[in-house]
Formats: sequence, C-alpha cells, structure tokens
Amino acid sequence: MTLHPHAHNTPPLHLSLLPHTLAVLWLGLMAGFFGTYSANVNLALLQMDGATYATVQSAFNRNVRHALFFVLFFGPPLWCALTIAMAWREHRTLWWRLLAPVGAAYLLGIVFFTQQVNLPLNHTTEAWNPQALPADWAKVRDQWNAANLWRAWLSLGCFAAALGTLVGRLAGRRMPADVVSGGHRHPTAPSQKTATRSPLAGFLPPACDSIAGTMPNTIPSLLVFAGSTRQQSFNRKLAHATAAIARDAGASVTLLELSEFDIPLYNADLEAQGTPADVIRLKEILWQHPAWVICSPEYNGSYTALLKNTIDWASNPVKGNPDWQDGGKSFRGKVVGMLSASPGALGGLRSQSHLAPLLINAECWLAPKAFALGSAGSAFDDSGALIQQAHRDRVRAVVDQVLWASARLNAAAATGQ
Repeated sequence: MTLHPHAHNTPPLHLSLLPHTLAVLWLGLMAGFFGTYSANVNLALLQMDGATYATVQSAFNRNVRHALFFVLFFGPPLWCALTIAMAWREHRTLWWRLLAPVGAAYLLGIVFFTQQVNLPLNHTTEAWNPQALPADWAKVRDQWNAANLWRAWLSLGCFAAALGTLVGRLAGRRMPADVVSGGHRHPTAPSQKTATRSPLAGFLPPACDSIAGTMPNTIPSLLVFAGSTRQQSFNRKLAHATAAIARDAGASVTLLELSEFDIPLYNADLEAQGTPADVIRLKEILWQHPAWVICSPEYNGSYTALLKNTIDWASNPVKGNPDWQDGGKSFRGKVVGMLSASPGALGGLRSQSHLAPLLINAECWLAPKAFALGSAGSAFDDSGALIQQAHRDRVRAVVDQVLWASARLNAAAATGQ
C-alpha cells in the first residue's frame, strides 16, 4: 500500500504563515523607512546650503550602517523566498504566484538598485569637502533624492502587494455562512445544528461556499483510490491528482494502491478456509478513514471487476475475528465522492451510476457532487497533474463536499446527535 500522509509532506499552515507574516512586516518597515526619508528628510535637505547638506548627508550615510538596518534591509526577499519554499504545494494559488515576483522586485529594485545607484552617490557625498564643494553638488543631491523616491514608491508597492497576498491567503480560509449548496440538500445528508468554527474555514472554494456553514474542529482524513491497477490508468492518474489537490488545500490524505493487496477473486469456499490477511488489512484502512474519494473506470458501461471484488471482500464479516464480525463496519457511515476518467466524451460517467447504489447499499453517504473527466488522454501533463483549471476546480468541489459532510457526521456522532 502506498501511503502519502499530508503531515509528512507539507509544513502545517501556521508554520508557513509565520515567514509570510514576517515578509509583510519587514516590507512595511522598509516602506515606512524609505517613505519617511523621502517625505521628510529629503525635503529638509533641500532647505540647506551646500556645506550643511554635505555634512548632514555624510552623517546620515555613516550612521545608517548598523546591524539592525542591514537585517531589515535584506530581510524581505529572504522571508519571501522562505514562504514560497515552505508553501510549495500551494504554487498554483494566486497568492503564491504574486509573492514570488514581490520578493524578486524588492531584490532587484531595492537591493540591487541601492548597490548600483545609491552606494556610488554615498561615496561621492562622503568624499566632499564642505568648504570646497564641486560645482554639480546640487545635481548630485537631486539624483540622491530621486533615487530615494524610487525606493520609497517601489517598497510601498511591494508592501501593498505582499499584504494583499497574505490577506488573500487568509481570506481563502474564512468560513462563509451556513446555507445549503445551490438551494438543494442531498437526501442522504443529515441536518445538524451549528458547530464551532473549524480549521476547514475557507477550505471550500466559491462554488461550494453555500454548504460550508460552521465546521467541527477536526478535519477528517481522506482516503483516495482507483478501481484499476494498470500502470498508465487514467483513473490512477486522477486519483494521484486528486490527492495532490486535497493536500494543497490542507487535507490529510492517504493514497491507496489496490495493486499492493494480494486479494483473490471472491469465493465463499475460499473464504471458509480463512479470510486473506490483505483483506483484513484493507478493512482496517477503510475503517480508519471517514472520507473517501473513489476514481472508478468504466468497463462495459459499469464499474470494474476489481472494484466490485474489493468491495465484496471488504464488506464481508471475518469469521473467528471479533473485531470484524460486523461486515459493514468498514463502510457504514463513510462519506464517498465519486470521480471517473476515460478517453471518451462521457468520462466514465456510467460507472458512477452503477457504483452509487452499491455504496448506498453498503450504508455509505454519497457526496452530491461528482465529476467525470472526458478526453482523459490529453487531460494530464507529464507530471500527472490535471492541465485545465476547470478540471482541478471540479475535483476540488467533490473533495470539499466529502470532507465537509464527513466532518459534520463525525461531529454529530461524537455529540450523540
């Protein structure tokens, strides 16, 4: 079995938020410094005569060279780089793609610009003799003021953009109001009273905001698997892409490969000799995950024999094993989202129509949303990710509903509702 727990791959959200917050804070401090210098100090320097200006400017240049200033000066691009590195799994989000050029703009427009323009001007003014100024001293002063004004505006722009990325990132995890998706309540979803605010706040995209409500405090773990073992299976690719999308959104995900279980074709005579060990292992994994996403290929207008065989074995009681006397234990109360993929236009949709009653019979809850990926042969890039944003959004919508419903059901069960 291939396990991909989210906690082992991505730093917790609060860890990647820390450098992000510090990047914004550092940029704000530098924007304030350059802005104050340009709006106040530069104007004051314009009122001075040449000798006084040369003396004061040289004093400024010397006294600004201390450790704290250098920490503040070089901090923003370092914090930006650390943020985008720690949050690499969010690289498809808008905030991530904006923060990277913000750090680059500060590095080139402030740090490199200071080295190429301001430092030479510093050396020039510090070499002046206040009693014998060069004839172009006023021109040098204007160049210095213009350079500072450039740094002030650029640092302000970087700060505003970085603040926007932080606000957008946090706003993306806010919890909208509690109403039912699209004005429809799924017939199998129980109605629950409002729970406490949740770490899933903002997990749902705009298309699913209406089902968000207020969430229980525990994010359920998600199990993703495909009803195929073929190496180049489109549904295995879809399962991998789904797991990545769910992890990017903050979910804890286990990616299951059925090829790693030695499970024979179901036969009652064989079962009477003893349930295979891999069947018990599979039952335990299914039971441990309250939320599932199944990627179902379509064979002859229905789901695969592999998937049916897996469900048949996993839903049967294990004789002589007190933990598994209840055959439905691994299925009862699970929230399942259905996906499918095929080269055809329907995307394996008919397999979902046959799989749904099978899962309902096993006492699973079904997410209202499902997605069938058509033309799957051209839907994935070389890394296995879905190419089109519209496809990623459809997968994300299914994942969102599965996690939302599972969290609500688990909270209701825990409180005895």
